[in-house]
Amino acid sequence: MGLNRGQIGDLNRRCTLRRRQDAPTGAFGMAQTFSDSTLLWARVEVMAGSALRDGQQIATVATHRLWIRYRAEVGVDHEVVCGGKTYRVLRVTDWQDARRFSILEVEELHG
Repeated sequence: MGLNRGQIGDLNRRCTLRRRQDAPTGAFGMAQTFSDSTLLWARVEVMAGSALRDGQQIATVATHRLWIRYRAEVGVDHEVVCGGKTYRVLRVTDWQDARRFSILEVEELHG
């Protein structure tokens, strides 16, 4: 699917874009902190399911595609929260190199 002509009205989900920062903890773990939270409108499209073997995910697969207004600062250190679901950004594309929309290929995080 996608935005045929890039219609702003197709961005119909209210989401939060946030920058994720991982910091090591004393117990060999990682603590996540979030900064630079921004509310924005997005279109969410399902792309694929996860590749599983014996109940374990074996590859990082983009599960959804999110369309947002163009934002130059978005990268793989960002997450998007929409409707109680959290998505990790895997790739970012400037749609038609027009600086009008950014397409985010994301992985839905579970748990």
